[in-house]
Amino acid sequence: MLIFGRMIKWVAGVSTQTQFTIEHTIRGIAIICDTTSLQRKLLDTYTNMTKESDSKFQLLASYSYWTLISISQHLQHAKWALLGCDLPSMTVENVYHNALRTLDCMDTMISQAGLCVGVLLPVIFSVGHEMVNVAERKRVLAMLDNQESRGFELSGHFRDALEGLWGMLQEFGGAVKAVDFMPCYLGMPAAA
Repeated sequence: MLIFGRMIKWVAGVSTQTQFTIEHTIRGIAIICDTTSLQRKLLDTYTNMTKESDSKFQLLASYSYWTLISISQHLQHAKWALLGCDLPSMTVENVYHNALRTLDCMDTMISQAGLCVGVLLPVIFSVGHEMVNVAERKRVLAMLDNQESRGFELSGHFRDALEGLWGMLQEFGGAVKAVDFMPCYLGMPAAA
C-alpha cells in the first residue's frame, strides 16, 4: 500500500534531532490525515459488509485487520511522536486482539477452503509481531509451516525472522518494541 511507503520514507527523513523543517512537518501531518482517512474507509467498508459471502468476508477481514495493525505498528516508531499531534494508532491491547482476530480469519479460510494463502505471508508476519505467548506463537509458526509445505519456501524466511524477533523481545524485555525490528526500519539512514 502506498501509505506504508510514505510512512517509511517520512521516518527515514527525520533526523535524530527533535526539530525538523516545516515542510517535513506538513508532510508528516498529511500522512497522518491520509492514514486516518484510510482507516475510516476500511472500517466503513468492513462494518457495512454482510456475512453473506463468508469467503469474501474472511479475506476482507484479514486484510482490514492487517492494515489497521500495520498502521498502528508503524506509528509506534518514536519519530512520529515528534509531530506533537494525536496519532491514529490503536492501543497495544487492541492491536493484539485484532491480531488474534486476523489469525482466526486466516484459520477459517485455510480450513474451509484448504487455501494456499502464500499471498497472506506479510499478514502472518505482521500478526506474528503481536503474539506474546508460546501457544499463539506456535499457531503462527504452524501457519507458516503449512505454507512452506505447500511450496511457499519464503515462509521459512518469515519464520526465521519472527523467531529472531521473539528471541530479541524476550532478551530485552519491555526495553524494545517490535517496530524497532521491522525490516524497513533496520539500518535506516539518518536524514541529511
